[in-house]
Amino acid sequence: MTESRLENDNLPALFSHVINHLSEYNSRQQQQQRIEFAKQFLYKNQVSKIEQYLFDLKVK
Repeated sequence: MTESRLENDNLPALFSHVINHLSEYNSRQQQQQRIEFAKQFLYKNQVSKIEQYLFDLKVK
């Protein structure tokens, strides 16, 4: 990710850095962190959140 979402001037340098450090970014620990992060946004979890919000609205 770049520091600014409005500018991407440093994107080539960032890409180069990541390519040169792939073993670090693809380590088992990093992979597990990405998996755990993604699990938070599973479809079923999002549906459950929406159901809870709707339930809370009806209760009030």
